[in-house]
Amino acid sequence: ATSGNYASYLGFSTRANGGPLIEKMRIDAAGRVTTPYQPSFHARRSGSLTGFNASGAFGSAVIFNSTYQNVGNHYNTATGLFTAPVAGVYVFEACTYMDADAEQSWFVKNGARVVGTDKFVSGHGRRFPDNMTVLTLSVNDTVGFHPYVLSNTNVTIIHNVNHTYFKGYLLG
Repeated sequence: ATSGNYASYLGFSTRANGGPLIEKMRIDAAGRVTTPYQPSFHARRSGSLTGFNASGAFGSAVIFNSTYQNVGNHYNTATGLFTAPVAGVYVFEACTYMDADAEQSWFVKNGARVVGTDKFVSGHGRRFPDNMTVLTLSVNDTVGFHPYVLSNTNVTIIHNVNHTYFKGYLLG
C-alpha cells in the first residue's frame, strides 16, 4: 500500500478459492510486524467449575468454558484444550482461583503431564496456582492446564475475571 509517493507498509496477503485478498502479515514503516491471524487465545471460566479432580488425575485439564479471544478457533471451550494448528513454539500462561490450597500446577500435553512444567506453590496465595511455559508443539498436539491439590478430588475452580484464565499464542 502507498501513501502519496511513499510506501507506508509492506503487506502479505492470500486469496482462498478465488475469494478476496486477506492480509496475513504487515510490516509498517517503523519496522513493526503484525500478524492478525496468528493462532492465539485467552480463555476464562464463565461460572465456577465444581468437582474438579485436582489430585491424581495428572493428565486432566481445567475446562475454561468461555473465550475473550480465540484467533483461529483452536481453543476448545468444551474440553479445555488448545490444539496446535501448525508446528512451532508456543507460549502458555494459566491461573486458577480455587477453594483449596494448591501445592503445584503444570501443563498437560496430549493427555499427559508435561515434564519440566511443574511450578511449586508456597506461602500466601496458595489458592491461586499459576504457571507459564514455552512448548514446542507438532500439528494437532493438545495443551491444557492442571492445578494440583494433594488428595483432593473435589475442588471448585472459582469464576474470577482476574485470577482464572488460560491463554497462549504461537511464538514462531
